[in-house]
Amino acid sequence: MCGFCHQIFPGISHLSSSAQTLASGFLAVISVNIVIGFYIYSAMKEAPRQEPQPDAPSQRMLKQVLTSQHLLK
Repeated sequence: MCGFCHQIFPGISHLSSSAQTLASGFLAVISVNIVIGFYIYSAMKEAPRQEPQPDAPSQRMLKQVLTSQHLLK
C-alpha cells in the first residue's frame, strides 16, 4: 500500500483511482496468499508428534473395565 501511495511503482500514478485501488487489492491478496503458503510449508516441514502409547497394565485394566461393563448390560 505504501508503494502505491509514495509512487514507488512506476506508471501507477497514471492509472485511475479505481484502477489503483484494484491493483492495490490484488497485491494485498497475493501478499496474504504468500504468507499463508509459508505457514503451510513450515507446518508440513515439522516432525509429526507421536501420541504416547499406554503401558501394558493400563491396557489390561481398560480391557477389564470394558468387559465388566459389557457383562452388566
